[in-house]
Amino acid sequence: MAEPLILEFADGEYAFQLKMPQILELQDKCGYRDAEGAWRRKPITAILEELSTLEEAEIEGRKIIALFGAGAGLLETYEIIRLALIGGNSAVVNGETKEVSAIDAKRLVEDYVHPLALSDALLIAKGVAHATVYGYEPKKKAEAESEKSPSQSTKA
Repeated sequence: MAEPLILEFADGEYAFQLKMPQILELQDKCGYRDAEGAWRRKPITAILEELSTLEEAEIEGRKIIALFGAGAGLLETYEIIRLALIGGNSAVVNGETKEVSAIDAKRLVEDYVHPLALSDALLIAKGVAHATVYGYEPKKKAEAESEKSPSQSTKA
């Protein structure tokens, strides 16, 4: 099974993971009516492709996200984050591990994602969708620690 994507988010560190039930719900919620009027699920790969059209740029020293051509909308963005919080079902807040219920996920999206700039919310959704389709392997703890602190040399 793929590992959840762990992100600093809201009031702690949260696990984001779209498991099969969440993927199916996302595809249903973001679906569409075809030419004959039948309801079609929007595939997770199509949602990722739409999110992948985002481009990062720097203008006058500020990082911006160019949304031109991005096909994914607010619904996809917020549903990916909400459903991935439910699928991840884990957070560390103030040093305590807790489960994340569907009610918690909805509240977190309302309290922390809605106020974000759309580009910031889209980046979270893009990361989650990418990890869902291609997998995610967290860095080993030792690798992460070595990146945080510069290597120390000993003097003889």
